[in-house]
Amino acid sequence: MNFLQTGFKGKNEWWMYGIMIVAMIFGSFIGQLPITVVAAAQVEGDMEKFNESAQSGFADIGIDLNLYLFLMLLGFVVCFILFIVIAKGMQKKKLKWIITSRENIDWKRVLYGVLVWGLIVVLSLSAGLFLSPDDYVWNFKPIRFLILCVIALLFIPIQTTTEELWFRGYYMQSLAISATKKPFGIILIYSIICLSVHTVVAYKYDLDIVVNMSLFLGYSFLLIVLHYSNAFSGLLKTKFADVWFKVVKRNSTPLFITSIIFGLLHLSNPEIGKLGYEMIFFYIASGLFFGVVTLLDEGAEIAIGMHAVNNVLAALFITTDWTVFQTDALYINMAEPSINFEMFLPILVLYPAAIFIFSKKYGWSRWKEKLFGEIVEPVEHKITDELGA
Repeated sequence: MNFLQTGFKGKNEWWMYGIMIVAMIFGSFIGQLPITVVAAAQVEGDMEKFNESAQSGFADIGIDLNLYLFLMLLGFVVCFILFIVIAKGMQKKKLKWIITSRENIDWKRVLYGVLVWGLIVVLSLSAGLFLSPDDYVWNFKPIRFLILCVIALLFIPIQTTTEELWFRGYYMQSLAISATKKPFGIILIYSIICLSVHTVVAYKYDLDIVVNMSLFLGYSFLLIVLHYSNAFSGLLKTKFADVWFKVVKRNSTPLFITSIIFGLLHLSNPEIGKLGYEMIFFYIASGLFFGVVTLLDEGAEIAIGMHAVNNVLAALFITTDWTVFQTDALYINMAEPSINFEMFLPILVLYPAAIFIFSKKYGWSRWKEKLFGEIVEPVEHKITDELGA
């Protein structure tokens, strides 16, 4: 049984996934309450300043950097707990099923991902310091840096592991299950059309969060109506539906969809506002990179390790006044940001290099099958035995 097939274990009714999505939105909202309260106190009742600062996640109103990082990561702790409770309690899914297709989680793979990608990141950051020393200012403050280390080492791995559990595990597996159902292909086309139109409208009219959420609820309601209509049933019987079903019933479908969603969820990051929407391709490529590693290795252990060490090092070593991680790091990058080759160095050089190293270490084979092969529902098995029921 491969990694995507492992997702078929447990209970997979569609409404359960709906509850999970709602729970994650609710968890994010609850997790953001502390930083909202602190921000309100920081602006001393100035609601205009509060509303303006909310657009940048309250990063520009002088909240202590260590406190800000802690409060920003707190939401992921709430979401992580809710995720485990729903996945294990309601859907009867073991955490190891979401992480790997192996008998047990391979912690050595997690560590190897940390070591390899950590070394690559350190060499990359060191090269930047060596080549452009005038762009960096030494910022070492012993006590504040020690506090930063504690926060980063304790809470950033929770943030990154939660994201990997969502995108490379739970949602990639759930999309694989959906892709084995014929209606999924038509629903995918509908979703792409709605998302494309919404993106254009939202960009042109600068829609607020209430309008955005209302529109998405409208798309969902319309989809439900269409799904149970005679027109939808007739469309499923066409030759186009048959051909399209064969196209989307591939491992690449959940891989690309989760990578795109992973990238789009970074739209609110300050890097996008500073550098432009071109940066979204970097985040999509990063999601694709983690997804490719997960499928080739038949588990998310390496991706979990890489993601954690990447964000920890980003928080500890170099900070700027325009990135999502603004910390008391060792260095401050004072250079004016711009879209250049250095920004996309990971996509063009570092990601392929890491994949090459991992493939040699673990002897990856059947790349085409793992990335583009047909999704096959596994033979029915007795989950109750594995759950000890």
